[in-house]
Amino acid sequence: MGRRARGARGSAAPGQESAGCGRSGREHPAFGRDASPRRRGGSARRRTLLTAALATSALLASALPWATTALPQAAAAQQRTDEWIRVGTGSTGGVSGLAPASTGWVIAHDNKAAGQGRIALLSPAYAVTELTWPGTAPTDLESVGAVPGKPGRYVTCTSAGACYALTVKGTALKVTGHFSLPAGGHQNEAFTMTQAGGATVALWADRGTETSPATLYAAILHLAKGTFGAVTTARVAVPWPTTHVRPVSDAAIVDGRILVTSAADNGDNGPFDSAAYEVGTIGRKGARVTLTLHAPTELERFAGHKVEGIACTDDRTPALLGTDDEKLGGFVTQAAIC
Repeated sequence: MGRRARGARGSAAPGQESAGCGRSGREHPAFGRDASPRRRGGSARRRTLLTAALATSALLASALPWATTALPQAAAAQQRTDEWIRVGTGSTGGVSGLAPASTGWVIAHDNKAAGQGRIALLSPAYAVTELTWPGTAPTDLESVGAVPGKPGRYVTCTSAGACYALTVKGTALKVTGHFSLPAGGHQNEAFTMTQAGGATVALWADRGTETSPATLYAAILHLAKGTFGAVTTARVAVPWPTTHVRPVSDAAIVDGRILVTSAADNGDNGPFDSAAYEVGTIGRKGARVTLTLHAPTELERFAGHKVEGIACTDDRTPALLGTDDEKLGGFVTQAAIC
């Protein structure tokens, strides 16, 4: 059930914490709960919503200096022009991971130098507050996941598979543990968690290439000890994008369904393209986690952006998607794909 490609997109609904991935807990005044287009064509209702969204975005842009709608329209005739909200500028302002918070979201940055941000809060009004990492900050954080049933607790992982258990209270960030992924510690792009049979289950993935599928890894996570149970693996290839593609740039779990984002990276200045897919289900059988994959079902395309963060919740409110567009900065948008 493929969907049409997106161009630039606008306001997203606020997020709230839940097991698995991020949520639009309140309705945006322009979009509302059901306003993210799915199969509504050019209906009058969509035109009305888009007009309202443009007006709202203009107000945001005048009030908030980082808000913008200035991205170019996608070239393909069938691609729609919506809006995105800028949440960071330049190569240090991208979103490499995204998770829900009790109010808003938590962002991970893949920065590498001292003094550059690693973890930030994104408010329901899309204001970014960088948090201070205590001690020596890690290099190249590529993901962040909310701990199911534990508000304010997160796990963030680097591309090399070093993971950190975090608590966020207000604007205070505390590292409560440090552990390594038991497998897939090379170009790791995704880490998320869910509950299954009373246990915390972790899902992570390397990104793959256009000639090599990405690998999903899953295991029961004993967070207090920083240890994992037996690891289950599966491979994921996607039909689009087709060049310079990373088959998995982030992942989310919604009611046991595995969603992934895929992205084409053509260098620091792009061009970029992304898509979201449902690829299978995750479960538990005794002490092992099960991965049951099917052919990728395309949920949405996002032209002109490199999506590296996806946040959903089990109530299937619209997702928040975040981009790391390298020198072009970071943006977020809402999409009804959860």
